[in-house]
Amino acid sequence: MTDYQYGWYSRLRDTAWLKAGILPDDEAQLFKLAGASSRKKFHAEMEKVLFEFTRMILNGQQVLVNRSMSENWSTALDKWMQTKDARAARESKRNQPIEVEVAA
Repeated sequence: MTDYQYGWYSRLRDTAWLKAGILPDDEAQLFKLAGASSRKKFHAEMEKVLFEFTRMILNGQQVLVNRSMSENWSTALDKWMQTKDARAARESKRNQPIEVEVAA
């Protein structure tokens, strides 16, 4: 992989991570997301940087999916949600008023 191809690859992977491992299956959008400088060069070489992605239909749209990334993203999201819920439960418990009985 050349240095500019690695740049495309990195940008596309970063974008896919933010979208649960999914990229649009649209060359014009991929060209922009990759930050490529030449449409002709990108068209000729894009398959070299998309080797981890599989074309699929998702919710009626043709997309590119990195299955391994999607699984990792889902696992990370589950862990984050568990941490968030546990933190909220601790905060809720911590913010409850303390009842103190005063002896008469």
